[in-house]
Amino acid sequence: LALETSEVIAWRIAQLVGLANLQVIAAYRDPLTGLLNRRTFESELRRAAESSGSGEIVGLLLVNLDRFKSFNDSLGHVAGDNVLRAVGELLPRSLAPGDSVARVGGDEFACLMTRYDTESVRRDCARLIEGISTLDVAALLARKECPMLGASAGLTFVRPLVESEQLMTEVSSAVYEAK
Repeated sequence: LALETSEVIAWRIAQLVGLANLQVIAAYRDPLTGLLNRRTFESELRRAAESSGSGEIVGLLLVNLDRFKSFNDSLGHVAGDNVLRAVGELLPRSLAPGDSVARVGGDEFACLMTRYDTESVRRDCARLIEGISTLDVAALLARKECPMLGASAGLTFVRPLVESEQLMTEVSSAVYEAK
């Protein structure tokens, strides 16, 4: 019976630990964008709703990409995935480090933003939507022409005694009004 060296055993343990870490990350992250997944985001939203009233303003932003289906239809799903990744990279860069950003659906993203006042939240939301609309998608996809990318968004504020499900309903309604 051949025995393995301590280096081989250590390597095998490191591989198993790495695999376990990937599985833990996959449970909390969207595999395409690396952002929080819907379940993790909803958990963070519930915590924010339960602790509202602390004096800080918490905004809930829901972003739905406009004309996204045209990327998949005209350029293929690989192009659509690249657009989703680009938006997934842009969102956290456009917000404060402590903000939560998630991909909560196909072409839908959500953000929880904690600020000192409502105007700061609104200003950051407007900047974020502007950033999405100015993404150079043609360069990203290495194409001369491609569909325009835009976004519709809804915003609500976390308030005492308002449950997370109600907040998601409010923000979803606001997105559809914006469209």
